[in-house]
Amino acid sequence: MFNLNDPKLTKQEREFILSLQTDKELEKEVVRQKKDGNNICFPSFWVVQTKDLIKFNKGAHQIDTSFDFYADELEKHHPDFDCLLFEGERVEIGEWDKTYKRWSSHSYQRVGVIWIDGKFHSIEDGHIAIKKLPSYDNLLDHYIDDYIDDLIKGLEKEKNLTAEELTPEQLEELRNAVREEMVNNEHYEEQKQQLEDWKFQYPYSFSEHPLQWSGVIDIPLHLLNEYEENRVFDKQFYISQQYEKVVEAQLKNKEDYIKGRNQTKKKIKKFKNSTRNKKSFRKSFGGGFGQ
Repeated sequence: MFNLNDPKLTKQEREFILSLQTDKELEKEVVRQKKDGNNICFPSFWVVQTKDLIKFNKGAHQIDTSFDFYADELEKHHPDFDCLLFEGERVEIGEWDKTYKRWSSHSYQRVGVIWIDGKFHSIEDGHIAIKKLPSYDNLLDHYIDDYIDDLIKGLEKEKNLTAEELTPEQLEELRNAVREEMVNNEHYEEQKQQLEDWKFQYPYSFSEHPLQWSGVIDIPLHLLNEYEENRVFDKQFYISQQYEKVVEAQLKNKEDYIKGRNQTKKKIKKFKNSTRNKKSFRKSFGGGFGQ
């Protein structure tokens, strides 16, 4: 049992504990997910664009935490493509920060990030559905499909009726007619060139995998609060295992760095306190190495 009066519990932790006590289905799902190795339940997620993440990352570099991204790596993603931010640990000013074992002097939200090569559509049964940007090879087919869809919708709206479903033969005939028109379409040629430019400028947004697990970032809470309308309250376990591994590895790297730095300081201090004087140092190396 958790003690809700524990001063070291954050507001977020109290809310989750209460939700487990009042929602038995959620409690069962948490138990089931843990059996599959998914130990973290993400209460919500945000749908933002890469340009928003770039802004969040600048803020993350200004606070005393361990999780952020290299700025130049973010620039290799298309700024208008979507990314999902899964709600991890939230620590508000004055609360006990379990990660860094201190009372926090600032408020931040830790999130797990997934980049999307295109636009987000939905999450259903733990699977992310996206609207992927057409590739160079299928750009024409993409335009044809959109054109035909708009044409049928326009007819239905104009005549206030449901258009009859086209037979495969009729649909193919219509596609060929549209194709002939589109091949010489100036806008289509511009889009082809733009797509080629994007592939060169934003290589990370045109990979073989439209969903990319990216890592973890601590976002100053005042920045993320501006995006409340982009937030979806739908509990997920989607990236639980990847998230745990990144957090554990990053904190270990920081611990090893601090340990190594402290050992170096001790060696320097020991050398400074050594009784060897400059004369004995010069004598030792006066003949050069190997002599």
